[in-house]
Amino acid sequence: MINQELPTKQDFFLEFNYPNILSNLEAFLIATKSLLDVLSTLLTHKIGKKITGFHRKGPKDKPIYGVRVLNALKNTKESKFPHRDKLISIIEHHKKLWIDNLIAMRDQIVHGGELKDFINC
Repeated sequence: MINQELPTKQDFFLEFNYPNILSNLEAFLIATKSLLDVLSTLLTHKIGKKITGFHRKGPKDKPIYGVRVLNALKNTKESKFPHRDKLISIIEHHKKLWIDNLIAMRDQIVHGGELKDFINC
């Protein structure tokens, strides 16, 4: 369960510690964030503005992820990048669905040492 409260009524609670599950989840989160960084840097070649990754901006308690990528795309002329609006829409849609949560969990692991809201059950 991630970011969810445990059921209020339960007859028993079983927890097992299987490090392989957690280490694979951590590897997946780190690899996916790295992929977003690489894809963001590839945009540099298309739009001509230096983008070094899908980084966060703003305070640590309320970061905004990918804002530099989105701003760079929005400030690029459509004649230079014809599918700009479609890409912006895709990124914004998926940020709401999963990207922001994935990066926040990845940051907990990389910068905090553990995934705080993950219950390994």
